Amino acid sequence: MFTKKGLIDIAANLTDPMYKGIYNGTKKHEPDLSNVLSRAWKQGLEKIIITGTSLEESKEAVEIAKTDERLFCTVGCHPTRCDEFNKSGHDKYLQALSDLCEAHKDKVVAVGECGLDYDRVQFCARETQLKYFEHQLQLVL
Repeated sequence: MFTKKGLIDIAANLTDPMYKGIYNGTKKHEPDLSNVLSRAWKQGLEKIIITGTSLEESKEAVEIAKTDERLFCTVGCHPTRCDEFNKSGHDKYLQALSDLCEAHKDKVVAVGECGLDYDRVQFCARETQLKYFEHQLQLVL
């Protein structure tokens, strides 16, 4: 029998500019992340895992997670952004992801968002996605 437990959001994209009030590059309102989180806590959400989708967004996810004991994050590179490995050198990029995980063990709870997204190969080729998915798996070993 299933026992009711608290709710955990496992893939919150809280690094999205909309939480800073920015939509399609245009400022529409004041940042409201604190209000969004306040409403989530009041509705019974117990924890949130913020999704890192690139090195820079993973850094931002860590910083947001550090603001509340109920916030955690992932560190990784989304398959559609895997070309970022090539831009800074894949060893350097992977090491930076690894260093971020190591430096924030108390907040980083998973590697991600990584995987394969073959429906959107216009952003990153299948071969590149597969190559860097395999590289990111090294972070969990």
